Amino acid sequence: MRKRIPIIVVFCAVLFGQYSQKWEVQQDLYERGILFFDVNQDGIPEITKFWWNTVTLYDGANNYEIIWNIIDDEYENLILWKIYDFGHDSSREAIFIRSNTIDTITTSIMQMPVLTQEATWNSAELPGIVSFLDAEDVDNDGNTEVVFGVNRFDTGDSAYYAVLYVLDGTTGNEEWSSGEFRGYITGPYLGDIDNDNVIEIMINLYDFDTERYLLRVYGYSGTLNTFSPADPITPGLISVGFNYPNPFNPRTAIPLMLTRSALVRIRILNVKGEEVAVILRGELAPGRYQFSWEGKDRNGRSLPSGIYFYQVATGEKITTRPMVLLK
Repeated sequence: MRKRIPIIVVFCAVLFGQYSQKWEVQQDLYERGILFFDVNQDGIPEITKFWWNTVTLYDGANNYEIIWNIIDDEYENLILWKIYDFGHDSSREAIFIRSNTIDTITTSIMQMPVLTQEATWNSAELPGIVSFLDAEDVDNDGNTEVVFGVNRFDTGDSAYYAVLYVLDGTTGNEEWSSGEFRGYITGPYLGDIDNDNVIEIMINLYDFDTERYLLRVYGYSGTLNTFSPADPITPGLISVGFNYPNPFNPRTAIPLMLTRSALVRIRILNVKGEEVAVILRGELAPGRYQFSWEGKDRNGRSLPSGIYFYQVATGEKITTRPMVLLK
């Protein structure tokens, strides 16, 4: 008689982690909530929400408790850009960008100590929209400067003009400005690019009307250097530029360059990845191009404020970049 060998079946339970909603809050169509700064220094970043001229910070660790709320009654839009230590004493000051975009397009910079309601300073009102902003000690005086660019569109000659500004980070007073030059800038970007212990200021300047495209580098000495490669750079089939202006209302331009003929498709997508408009489907010859989008869907209806994406595709490459429609 054969001996039966017991078979032992072992069941293994595999436990999978579960995700559950922690909290939610109602918001307006135009409100945006993003992970931002640890303003109360408890080790957990706060949620920052922008709604027109109001910035609200909610405690990331305490079930949506409001810990800082700023309302700007003088401007239509308010954005918390970044937090710095201008006094080099562990104090923390927030830089806000204030702007009007409905009847007039103007900008001002505001500095405010975190978790307070009184601004340390406000810059003068400037025509246009801020391209980018950063803060470093760019003149080696021991103080931090606020460096930013402002782009404006001139409806008279349908061209962009820009100015680069350097402000004293302690007082907000203007230390230097470039004067207005024709073109649209991206940047400024700050860094010691030549290892001389001095922070340089870099901008990209685009003037599509004159086909003038430059990388400019400014140093504290006042010398302007325009850098170009020693050997020509051979670009790929397509080079897609950054749209400008960004944010925009109501129109933005999408630049691209082709080195040989290609079938090109330019689409506008919403944050869900859904196609809302088609700018181009067709063959283009080699050359530089600029296409515009006026914030409308494929049926000509104006779209609400928000984040959109322009996607440029050929048979070899797909480039997708974000842009902000701000009404």
